[in-house]
Amino acid sequence: MAGYAASWVISAHHVPDVQQEINSFSRTFGGVLMSAGMLWVIYLALEPSVRRFWPDGILGWTRLMSGYVRDPRVGRDVLIGCAIAVWLPLQETLFNVLPPILGFPGPIPYFQGNVNALNDVSTELSVIVEVIVNGLFIAMFAVLAYALLRLALRRTAVAIAAAVVLLAIVQAPQVLTSGAPWWIGAIFQGMVIAVITTMVVRYGLLVTAVAAGAGNILDTIPLTASLSHWSATTSNLAIAVILGLTLFGFYASRAGQPLFGRA
Repeated sequence: MAGYAASWVISAHHVPDVQQEINSFSRTFGGVLMSAGMLWVIYLALEPSVRRFWPDGILGWTRLMSGYVRDPRVGRDVLIGCAIAVWLPLQETLFNVLPPILGFPGPIPYFQGNVNALNDVSTELSVIVEVIVNGLFIAMFAVLAYALLRLALRRTAVAIAAAVVLLAIVQAPQVLTSGAPWWIGAIFQGMVIAVITTMVVRYGLLVTAVAAGAGNILDTIPLTASLSHWSATTSNLAIAVILGLTLFGFYASRAGQPLFGRA
């Protein structure tokens, strides 16, 4: 709710009219309350079962929600999540540039395609907040799905295999509709499935939430390496958010030790 509220405050067209502001708030927050309620129900379903058979999967998340923001486990999970968030868009970049190099048609260019973020800083901040919240939903659903498979199938290896099959079914339309050769799309989606499965099973909820949220930023907002380009402000702000999150994870993970060890 706080995330969507921040997005509304930043991006909505506000006027000096109380009734209009109330109407705008009401139209926006009907869906927000539904989303928040869904997330709350998902977490209530997730937490008791996961705590029983997979406590390490929510350890970093639980410490963060308990207020231990600079806990080294929280820092470790944030740092790993940022690394995965950068790796997945790099894979997608390779998927976009490799087919033309090999002489095949490239995929349909959806990557970093949210041009609305280029309007102004307030719009971009709204987009960043929204994709981070969407990443939280993705993480919750992914971890809940694995927890349900683990409860239903009882054996970890079988649950992981079932999760891979389900992910392959979900990702299959992207292979068939990408516009690139199917075998290149299949290899790319296989790499994505391997990373996502490892992330959820090995590292748990907080890493998945950070990776999904930060990865959405890099996957959505157009980036440029040219500081003189007219879109550089948008790009620099997005990169600064990712760098800030990464540096915080590195700082917290050190648990008070010297940041760069001993000279």
